[in-house]
Amino acid sequence: MKRKLMLSVTCLIVLIGLSGSAWFFLAAKIFAARAAVMELKTKVSQNGKKIEEEKNLKRMLAGISKETALVDSVFLGQAELIRLIEGLEGIGSDSGVSLQIKSINVEKNSPSLNLSLEGSFEKLFEYLYLLENLPYLINIQNVSFRKPDEGSGAAAQSGNWQADFNILLDSYEN
Repeated sequence: MKRKLMLSVTCLIVLIGLSGSAWFFLAAKIFAARAAVMELKTKVSQNGKKIEEEKNLKRMLAGISKETALVDSVFLGQAELIRLIEGLEGIGSDSGVSLQIKSINVEKNSPSLNLSLEGSFEKLFEYLYLLENLPYLINIQNVSFRKPDEGSGAAAQSGNWQADFNILLDSYEN
């Protein structure tokens, strides 16, 4: 009997020891898992902030793209000089003058254009005003107005004036 009691007590002590060891082992695993969960929560939070910042940057870039396109439209490349020439012809027809482009000199930094215009003095002055208000950075180098001599040529007989413009396009990129 004593032996059975001893055996039972020994078995209980071993079982209590094993259950205590299992409890410590499980507690260690739980604490390790808790630390991993906290680390993952931190990473998820940081990624959430990064995603929000990315969305804000995309919204800001979308808002800036209109302004960027507007600024870029001021600067013309060599292939876009046609757009400038069409603009010059357009303001010529808007102001009621006849326009003749005498020469275009495309240099590396800024192309120059020599224009000859014919029309009434008021219309020529209106063309000058419209030229200054084109959406390009234009530097007017030289402007000369003259009334043709009486009796010679169609311009003199119609009472029209002639004007010569020499302009540089400063908003030009190569």
